[in-house]
Amino acid sequence: MAIRPRPHRMLLVSDFNLDNLAAYLNSTAEGPEVAARSAPFGQVTTTLLKLRDDQGMQDRVDSIIVWTQPENIIGSFSELVSYRPVDIERVFAEVDGFSEQIDEASRCVNSVFVPTWVRPPHDRGLGMSDFAAGNGLARTLLEMNLRLARNLDNCSNVFLLDSQRWLQECGPRATNPTTWYLSRSPFSPRLFKAASSDLKSALRGIGGAARKLVIVDLDDTIWGGLVGESGWEHLELGGPDPRGEAFTDFQGSLRNLTRRGILLGVVSKNDERTALEVFSKHPEMVLCAGDISGFRINWKDKADNIVELSQELGFGLESVVFIDNSPIERDRVSQALPDVLVPEWSKNPLLYQRSLLSLRCFDSPALSDEDRNRGASYRVQRSRERLKRSSGSYVDWLRSLSTVVALEPLSKKNLQRAAQLFNKTNQMNLRTRRLPESELATWASAKNRELLTIRVKDRFGDSGLTGVVSLELLENRAEIVDFLLSCRVLGRKIETALLSIALNRSAGMGASEVVASWSPNNRNGLCREFFRSTEMERVGGEEGPGETFRWKTLMAYPFPSEITLESNS
Repeated sequence: MAIRPRPHRMLLVSDFNLDNLAAYLNSTAEGPEVAARSAPFGQVTTTLLKLRDDQGMQDRVDSIIVWTQPENIIGSFSELVSYRPVDIERVFAEVDGFSEQIDEASRCVNSVFVPTWVRPPHDRGLGMSDFAAGNGLARTLLEMNLRLARNLDNCSNVFLLDSQRWLQECGPRATNPTTWYLSRSPFSPRLFKAASSDLKSALRGIGGAARKLVIVDLDDTIWGGLVGESGWEHLELGGPDPRGEAFTDFQGSLRNLTRRGILLGVVSKNDERTALEVFSKHPEMVLCAGDISGFRINWKDKADNIVELSQELGFGLESVVFIDNSPIERDRVSQALPDVLVPEWSKNPLLYQRSLLSLRCFDSPALSDEDRNRGASYRVQRSRERLKRSSGSYVDWLRSLSTVVALEPLSKKNLQRAAQLFNKTNQMNLRTRRLPESELATWASAKNRELLTIRVKDRFGDSGLTGVVSLELLENRAEIVDFLLSCRVLGRKIETALLSIALNRSAGMGASEVVASWSPNNRNGLCREFFRSTEMERVGGEEGPGETFRWKTLMAYPFPSEITLESNS
C-alpha cells in the first residue's frame, strides 16, 4: 500500500491578507500536499515572537512564509515613501532588526521563506532620480533587499524568494488597487498563484523531490530537421538562421543544467551511428557526447527506453523530465509513465529556451561541488561498468578499482553536503529524515550521538561525500538512526563498508547491541533488502518484527577487504 505523507504545515505571516495564497497552496493540483493557514495579518512581530516562545505552536508548524511590505515593516522606509529625508544607516538598522526576528524564527521551524520587498509597479517614485544616491525609493529598496540577503546568508534554512519575478510574470495584472480596499491584499490572485507555484517548487527541492534527469529527443528538438534523411550537414543549427540559432541556445541551456547537477539523457528513434555523427562532426553543436550521461538511440518504444535509461543511471521515474517536440510521443510517455514530467512543448524552436528556463522542477536548497561534478562522475561510472564487464569476476573488478573510503565526522566544512544527502537521497536511506543544516548540526551535537560522513574515491576519480551514518547511544544500546548512501556509489560494497563502520563504531561507544529500524518511503526498498542480505547470522545479527535489525557487538563486523579505509575522525 502506498504511504501517504502528512501534509506540509505552513504558517503564513504577513502585514496583508494572504488568504488567496493559502487557497492556492492548499490546492492538490500541484504537489506536495500543503496545509497552509494565515496568521492574523498586521501582526508580524507578534506572531514571530509567539512562535519563538510557544513550543506547542512550533510543534504544529513545519515552515513559515514571512511576506511584508517594506513601508509597513521598516518605519524609516515609510518616511521615504512620503519623500521625507532619511539617513540610510537608520534604514539598515531597521533591516538588521527585522533580520534578527527572521533568524530567531528559523530556529523554531524547518524552513522560512521570505519574499523580497517590492514596490507597486505603478509607483514611479522619483522617476528619473529614483536610482540616484540619496533617497530614491528604487535604490534604497535594492540596498535593503541586499542587506537582508547578506544578514541571512548564514541561516541555511531561510530562503529569499524573488517576488519581483512574480510581478514581471504577471505583468499589468500583478496588482490591482481595488483589491487592497476590498480585501486588504495588494496583489492579484494571479500573482499569488505564481508565488504558490514557486513555494511548492521550493518544498519539493527541500524534500528531495527535484527532478534530476532531463531526457531529450534529437530531431526537431535539439536540432532542426531529420538527420536520417538529410545528413548532419543539412540540419538547422547555428546562426545566422534564427531557427538554427534558437536550437544552439536551447542546447546551451541544457548544458548549463549539467552545471547544476542535473543529468542529460537522449532517447531518440534514429539510427545510432548517424545520430552520433552530429555530436562529433557538426561545428555548431553546443552539446557534445560527453555532456550526455546516457543514450538510447534505436527504434524501440520511447517509454521503454526511458525506463531502461533511468534505471541504468540509478534514478526513479519521478526524477525524470522528458522533452520531445512530437505531441504523439509526449502523449505516449505521459500515459505509460505518469511519474515522468512531460511538459507541453511548442513546435516553434524560438520558444524552446524560454520553455526550459521557466520549468519549476529543478529547485534545490543549495548547489555544492558534488552537484557541479555529477555529470562527470556518471561518465566515470560508465568507465567502471566497462571495466566490470571485462573483468574476470566481481571480486577482481572490485580490487581493480582501488577504492578508498575516507571517514570524516560532521563539521562546518561538510555540513552543507551532508544536509543535501539527507534531503535528496531516497533509495539507500534507512529513515528518510529531512533535516536542514541548522537542525542537523544541532541534532548531531548531543553527547550521546555521532554523525559520520564518508568520501569515496577510486582510480577513476573522486565521487566526493556520498554517505552518512548517524548513531545514538541509549545506555548499552546504539541505534543506527540514519544510514544513507548516494546511488552513484551503490553496488561496490560501499554500503557494506558503511555498515561495518557503524557497527564497529557502536562497539567503540560502549554499546553491546546495535539496532536499526527501516522506515519505508515508497522508494527505499533497496535499503531494506541490503540490511536483510548482510550475512547477519555470521556476525550475530537478526531481523526482528517491524523491519528492525539487531546486532551484537561481541565480534567485529568485517570491513570489505577490497576497500581501503582512511579515518580522519
